[in-house]
Amino acid sequence: MIKEKDISFYNKILPQIKKRVADVFKASGLKLIGEVRSDYNGFEWLGFDFMLDDDMNLSLIEVNTNPCLET
Repeated sequence: MIKEKDISFYNKILPQIKKRVADVFKASGLKLIGEVRSDYNGFEWLGFDFMLDDDMNLSLIEVNTNPCLET
């Protein structure tokens, strides 16, 4: 669909993805941090699910704290 409409993923879609991800962290970032410890060196995967409409506008559907990583 992107090729059919001659849309650049890097110019049209990726900036929308970056904005939605940034909005999530601005809204809930402090709650995701948890207890700050000097001996902790882990991280948590987050799964972001998006949807494109016919005009290539991106919508964030959900964010998962335990995303499926199957191939």
